[in-house]
Amino acid sequence: MALELDYEEERLGVTLPNVYAKIARVSFDNRKNDEGVDVNYTVKLYKNESAKEDGEHPFGGKSYTTILNIGNGKTQYNLLKQCYLHLKTMDGFTDAIDS
Repeated sequence: MALELDYEEERLGVTLPNVYAKIARVSFDNRKNDEGVDVNYTVKLYKNESAKEDGEHPFGGKSYTTILNIGNGKTQYNLLKQCYLHLKTMDGFTDAIDS
């Protein structure tokens, strides 16, 4: 699972087409909190899917935090899916498509 999108590179002021966004790391903090379990994940950005498959290094990445939804029976055990769903709500990723 990954996302594909036209990615706006803020430092260069350009939009890169067909960027491949792949979650590379996920960790969680299972300490009790009123809302659920805190999940931290890191997204690596590649110029396209072929670059990732060919072993090229990512050109960038970002980290995010979400709360694990343990109340939804369909996705509560799929931590990775929940992270991708959260990522698609973040600035710059709202138009991303599943890859």
